[in-house]
Amino acid sequence: MKDRPIIFSGPMIRALLREIEKPGSGKTQTRRVVKLNLAGRVELRGHNWHCDDPEASRACPYGQPGDLLWCRETFGCYCHNSVQPIWGCELAYRATDEDHDYPLSGWRPSIHMPRWASRITLQLTDVRVQRVQDIGAPDAIAEGIDDPAVGQAVPDFARLWDSINEKRGFGWQSNPRVWALTFKPILANIDDVLAHPERHNIARAA
Repeated sequence: MKDRPIIFSGPMIRALLREIEKPGSGKTQTRRVVKLNLAGRVELRGHNWHCDDPEASRACPYGQPGDLLWCRETFGCYCHNSVQPIWGCELAYRATDEDHDYPLSGWRPSIHMPRWASRITLQLTDVRVQRVQDIGAPDAIAEGIDDPAVGQAVPDFARLWDSINEKRGFGWQSNPRVWALTFKPILANIDDVLAHPERHNIARAA
């Protein structure tokens, strides 16, 4: 069982928390752009696959079913250390604490969140390669759209996708290849999940 960090925006963090509180109401999938080599294939340690090859999912940089992801999000802490939050300090998470007292350390970008400060862990249950436009309504709803209507789920997801990826050159209309990740979210730090897998219904790696 391997673990890796993954970044989420505030709305997506809230969607993960909705799912944890009430399964079936929030986010259990995410899609990330596939990085292709010059031949338009996916690579892993000297091996490469065409994206339509069923084995292509083996190259996913986010892991394989059973692996863990720990979520990075915008955060701060209620301490006077303006250089680096100290382990054990009281933390603030912008996705849910923005209306509370401003953290003394200031809000810090998600990319800088240390492992010990993460509060949400995901266990991968499925990894696929597909075109972003291949998404159907059930999967679009599983992406965590607020108040989804089945008929509008895909257009709503397309707008969400463009708000994040269009400026990077991977807009909906370009229909890029994506890693479609399905997971179970857990409200716990990654190291607590690893130390106590039975508490979080996680099977130990063989």
